[in-house]
Amino acid sequence: MPDIWVPKYSYRTFTSILTTIVAYGYQSNVFPIFNSLRISTPAEYSKVQTMSLFMTFVLYIIVAIVGLVSFGSAIHSSVLLNYGELRLPDGSTLFSTSLVQASFIAVIICHIPFVFYAGKEGALMSISEYIHQTVSNSFTGK
Repeated sequence: MPDIWVPKYSYRTFTSILTTIVAYGYQSNVFPIFNSLRISTPAEYSKVQTMSLFMTFVLYIIVAIVGLVSFGSAIHSSVLLNYGELRLPDGSTLFSTSLVQASFIAVIICHIPFVFYAGKEGALMSISEYIHQTVSNSFTGK
């Protein structure tokens, strides 16, 4: 059997799948984002998208710099592992650890609607079709 047909499970494969999933989720949110703009033009959407990508880039750089300054060469591949290990001499957690945990809770709360938007819209459309035959009536011209 040729090597091309044998799956190779590696970190790159895993990250490629995640990137594809995020891209698929993002493209389903383009129209709702576009419609929510005060000025709904392609130029305005491009500006909003560029600004959000730049803000994401800046946030990643800030996390990298803070992680390097805080932990130096002892930094793990995920800075969250370092924050999880931080303890005061009496064994209690640092305020910064709690702050990082609260920040990630906020990120997850903001991230969940982005991930589940397509599924929620599909479910609501199915319920609406079942109750009101909305799509069927639009096709038949009723």
